[in-house]
Amino acid sequence: MRRRLTAVLVLVTLSSTASAWADDPPVPELLPDGVYARPAYTSVVPPTHPLRAGAANGDISPPFGTPSTGFYVIRHCGTATPLEPAARFDDVAADIEEDPTEAPYAPSSCIGPKVGPDTDLYAKTFPQATGRYGRLRANAFVLEAGGTKVALVSVDLPGFFGEMHQAVANRIADLGIPRDNLLVSASHTHTGPGGYFQQNLGWAALGGDLFDPRIFEAITSGIVDAITRADAALRPAKLATGSILVDGLNGNRRGSQWELNPEAVHGIDPRNAPRIGMIRLDGTDGTPIGAITNFSSHGTIGGAENGWLTGDDKGWVSRLVERGIGPDAVVASLNGAQGDIGSASSNTGGWPGGGSDWGGTAGLLGTTHIFGQLAKMEDAGARQAVHQLALWESLEDELRADVSLDARLDTVCFCGQEVGDDPYDPFDRGAWEPANDDPMFHSVTDVGIIGNENQPFPTTVFPGQSRKSPLLIGPRPLSPKNVRVQVLRVDDVALATMPGEPTITMGRRVERSVKAALNGDTPGALVSQVWTAGLANDHTAYMSTPQEYEGYQYEASWSMFGPQTGNELKHRLVDLAAWMAAAEPAPPCTAARACAEDPDLSDLTAEPEPLVPDAGAGEILAQPTDVQRFEGTRMTWVGGGPGAEYAPTEAMVTLERLDGETWVPVATDMDQLLPIRYRKRYGQHRYTAYFDPTVDWPAGTYRFHVTGYAATGPQARAPYDVTSEPFGVAVSTALTLVRQADGPRWDVEHPVPDPRSNFRWRARHAVAAVVEGLLNGEPVAFAGSIALDPGDLLQIAAGGIVDPFGNTNLEPVTVAA
Repeated sequence: MRRRLTAVLVLVTLSSTASAWADDPPVPELLPDGVYARPAYTSVVPPTHPLRAGAANGDISPPFGTPSTGFYVIRHCGTATPLEPAARFDDVAADIEEDPTEAPYAPSSCIGPKVGPDTDLYAKTFPQATGRYGRLRANAFVLEAGGTKVALVSVDLPGFFGEMHQAVANRIADLGIPRDNLLVSASHTHTGPGGYFQQNLGWAALGGDLFDPRIFEAITSGIVDAITRADAALRPAKLATGSILVDGLNGNRRGSQWELNPEAVHGIDPRNAPRIGMIRLDGTDGTPIGAITNFSSHGTIGGAENGWLTGDDKGWVSRLVERGIGPDAVVASLNGAQGDIGSASSNTGGWPGGGSDWGGTAGLLGTTHIFGQLAKMEDAGARQAVHQLALWESLEDELRADVSLDARLDTVCFCGQEVGDDPYDPFDRGAWEPANDDPMFHSVTDVGIIGNENQPFPTTVFPGQSRKSPLLIGPRPLSPKNVRVQVLRVDDVALATMPGEPTITMGRRVERSVKAALNGDTPGALVSQVWTAGLANDHTAYMSTPQEYEGYQYEASWSMFGPQTGNELKHRLVDLAAWMAAAEPAPPCTAARACAEDPDLSDLTAEPEPLVPDAGAGEILAQPTDVQRFEGTRMTWVGGGPGAEYAPTEAMVTLERLDGETWVPVATDMDQLLPIRYRKRYGQHRYTAYFDPTVDWPAGTYRFHVTGYAATGPQARAPYDVTSEPFGVAVSTALTLVRQADGPRWDVEHPVPDPRSNFRWRARHAVAAVVEGLLNGEPVAFAGSIALDPGDLLQIAAGGIVDPFGNTNLEPVTVAA
């Protein structure tokens, strides 16, 4: 078998950009300490130039009716039984009151039949998404210095695929941003859209439905719009780079496979990913532009029965940090090495199945209620945002206006080649040899080989991982075998992309090797840090280390091209780093170096548009009701079909507050404050908007205002306008005292959430509340927790419990120790 031709930079001097490359370098010598001898060379340090930067958000939400990857254990079929009897849908009132948060179908391997014909047919083998929880976004930055222009984008998607990367690159070429300089990283939200992947049949079958050119176009055009507007916003800028380590924000969601890595016995903890990286960008006039962040977060807070389209925790953290930085700020949350890393989140405010965990529900059909999962996304985002804002502030004194930019991109073909040794990675192979003696263990395969969870290698023929992955016939084409890798440098920070989900240890090996290749024999010559950008530019499932592959748990069994999948990608990233260090371009793509390009399919798109006339648009089916804080309300109306209602960047629902005699907009469905549910019933397109006032939401009079579109015929639509009846929001009178388990102690608690109407996160305890009453007949006041002695009697009148926002108790309370 052909040995992989690893390009090793032999010598580069500061005075020359010429370099000598070995076509077939010898195997590096293994030193006594188990580290390979590294080639010595000096990197070419490029000159710096004045920076210009621009940023913008784009709406990539596909039309209503799009299939949801959240339903990755559920399919359409003609025999499964719906969760509720079919007769339930014979009554309009019952349909309106249908619980929007429960799984709408039986927890089986397939669901059906559909209720009513789906003339739009966005969802084919998967169920339609329940609705959308905020808009999915592309958060884009364009940077330019010294004639080099790069674009960095985060997208609220389950994954990002090479054909879409090519489509975006084609459309922004006129902006002077070549394909090599475009980096797009997906949040990996598991409650995202399906139907936008052309070649990855594994994703289509297992996690997202068949390709639909209208969904592809909706997402692609939103990304292009964000980059185009970011480019138009270019202005003189300055940047600062840095990182912090924060424990407790994420953790290893997998079992003990990480213990197989030699890092585990060398004091390198592979169980969490505490680093938050940031590139802060300001205008030279002092106005903030935003931040490009890097944090490892597996978007699994939304469980497998959750059909709401969401950005998961990254959808929240980007918005929260943007608000904290200032008006018009943009935050691109690039994912890290997150294959086995989930976000910390909690819904201990009282949702069923609450508590803290590492990014998800307990099992595929977990116990956490769906609206509780939305609350956990908010909590996870808020936890991360606090530290990201602190990092932003700390970088103010580091801002600099003269920088350098560079990028290299290449394509890796998994063609069965043997994978060489990495001179920069002491844990790449060394004295370690796999327990398995399969001769392919040191090579990549050219077909996907995945198997049942926890099965030992090499029993890896067909996928069949529990209910997530129904058995497929034939190993190809589960995943494209040609994928893109990239090294993109922003001054002293380099981003090394991985086309999928590397484990945290695999990501650290990439970062260590790429950093060494960039800097050569001069530490810090080009970069001070390298960050893995996961789920970037392409997708081919997971990348575990060879040692983790031996354990063959979940991530390893989805390392599609064998145990060397991650190492082969790492080697090519090292090549790119060496070419960048030498100021050399990447060589032409040839089969001799396992490089192959897939065909350009970027023109397989179609605009979402109306298909048939819509009936009854504008009719209100259910009006909102008066509520207190912590109580949710909603409005249901008949609208247009998905093609007609598709209106990116336009708010569909606005919440308005009465200020004197004027209705003032205070929230829209563009954010996560007004989720919208969609159902097709009796030939009507029915929408429900939800509102959940939080602990400090201003009391007053509100109303929903809908501006939508209904089809008048094929490719034709007309606007409609709907306004609900006014409803009141009052302070809560539901604060209570609850005895704790650790003795005669009581805490003030917020009301337990109603899983049918509450989707915002809330703290369980009102820690800042003040309690006034009579303790054994004497006036007393408590702040926060109340501790009593045996025999004490505390009497609290109505209104005796008050928090800083005016929430109180309606009924008298008496507690006895």
